[in-house]
Amino acid sequence: MDIVRKQNGENTRAVHLPAPPTPAQQPLGTPVYRTAAFAFGSAEEYRAVLNDEMPGYTYSRIDNPTVDAFARAVAALEGVNLPRWPAAQAFASGMAAISGVFWTFARTGAHVVASAAVYGGTYGFLRNVASRFGVETDFVDITDLDQVQAAIRPTTRIVYAETIANPTTAVADLRKLAEIAHEAGALLVVDSTLAPPVICRPLEHGADLVLHSATKYIGGHSDATGGVVTGRIELISSIRGVRVDTGGCLAPDEAFLLRRCSPPRCPGTRPCCGSTTRGCPSTPGTRWPGGCSTRAPRGCGSARS
Repeated sequence: MDIVRKQNGENTRAVHLPAPPTPAQQPLGTPVYRTAAFAFGSAEEYRAVLNDEMPGYTYSRIDNPTVDAFARAVAALEGVNLPRWPAAQAFASGMAAISGVFWTFARTGAHVVASAAVYGGTYGFLRNVASRFGVETDFVDITDLDQVQAAIRPTTRIVYAETIANPTTAVADLRKLAEIAHEAGALLVVDSTLAPPVICRPLEHGADLVLHSATKYIGGHSDATGGVVTGRIELISSIRGVRVDTGGCLAPDEAFLLRRCSPPRCPGTRPCCGSTTRGCPSTPGTRWPGGCSTRAPRGCGSARS
């Protein structure tokens, strides 16, 4: 007796297409895992991956291979000279990364010391959003270490600086700031957007966390938005938990574009030859962080103010 095989309907066949082939050879280029979910052999495997009992991926808001490839690339650049390899988490934007750090380590009653010249988005978050949740911030001249020290309180949890301030280009003394922060039991968090790893690696200077708006120099093409935070794995694990709960995940397409360009040298980078922020020699009336030789010995980037 012939067995009649039931054909699925047109709509079902359009949705359940044949699985793509799994190549035995690994691709040299970074694949883009443009998927929201992943397949599992059993419910037990899904449970184990979801609970971090075994490596893997469940849902791209939680983790995604392309996004992880980008985050690991930045961690490799930031941690090249560290005795212990750092970890990193990628976000949908620089502000998502910045707010994720504050959501993780600044709770009700916490105090933050931040640069008065801090990026406007960061200032707005601390002044208008974090304050509503009981986080107090003092904005000081981050280049005046006496001001920073005087602002420290018993409740200070974060000292927040920028390697090169956006947009004033003031240069922070990261080692001294790390000493002040750690003596108070606080974290030194550094936004190094204007000084990517080829220019300065804040973790080597005592920072606990370094973050970037990857939209800028790390991306390099103005065609993708993203952020990334790098630091010790125990700190990054806490940040990951907040990222998962708040949903600021980076999309795989953006992760691919951002990972594509980790430039060996930023456009306009020049060797430094002084000790303070000074005027650009070619354009009178501008400020150029060309005097950061002791803090960024490989150059100061192309930032001008």
